[in-house]
Amino acid sequence: MHPAFAKGEYDTHFIPLYQASLLEPEEDVDKLESIAMAASAVLRLMQSTLSPSVDECETISRWKMFGRSKSHRSIEE
Repeated sequence: MHPAFAKGEYDTHFIPLYQASLLEPEEDVDKLESIAMAASAVLRLMQSTLSPSVDECETISRWKMFGRSKSHRSIEE
């Protein structure tokens, strides 16, 4: 959302250079609410993807469930 970043004016020094303006508190309550709702939706989606429901467990083979659990563990570690 930073104007310089949006213009493509960034490099490896972008964060230190604009740190003060990047860390300013947000005052737009609607924007913060939208961000919180999006984060909640992403978290809900991740949880449903990581842990299949009981119905899904009955239709997914144990090989697939084991493979999925191994791939998620390697990401988390």
